[in-house]
Amino acid sequence: MNKKHILKVSPLVGAVLLALSAPVAMAAVTAPAAGSLPGNFSTLNAPGTTYSAGSSNSATITVSGASTGVSAAVLQWGGTTLAGGTVGLVTSANNVPATNAGFDIGANASLTIATTGTAPSSLLINDQTGNPSQIYGTLNASSLGAPLFIANGNGVILGAGGTIN
Repeated sequence: MNKKHILKVSPLVGAVLLALSAPVAMAAVTAPAAGSLPGNFSTLNAPGTTYSAGSSNSATITVSGASTGVSAAVLQWGGTTLAGGTVGLVTSANNVPATNAGFDIGANASLTIATTGTAPSSLLINDQTGNPSQIYGTLNASSLGAPLFIANGNGVILGAGGTIN
């Protein structure tokens, strides 16, 4: 008796195979330089947001004055610069160490996100640079007082030694 064997792949098995192959694709991405931090970004609805250095490998983004009626503040790297009213491009202080085009934190670097004044109910980090966001250092948002979301259509990599508080 001659039987034909047909391999049927269920959607679940296909999803598992895709997930297992993702680390191989991500391996081709070069990690950000040690001590480097995200570069300039824009915001539309959080006037008063500042970006300043703490030391040679640390910096703080302070979100201040969320616009009235805004539930979520947005900080965006890449894409079209958000602009409206007096808000737009937020540049890093001169003494912020080497910066990356996207939302990338190199090993041994630390970025703190805090609020002062009217805090948003949540904060969205939106990376539209076309590359995955990479966190190999420390992202500390424990004093933010609101949920933090990181969005990147190309993925978010939490590398060896990377931490998010």
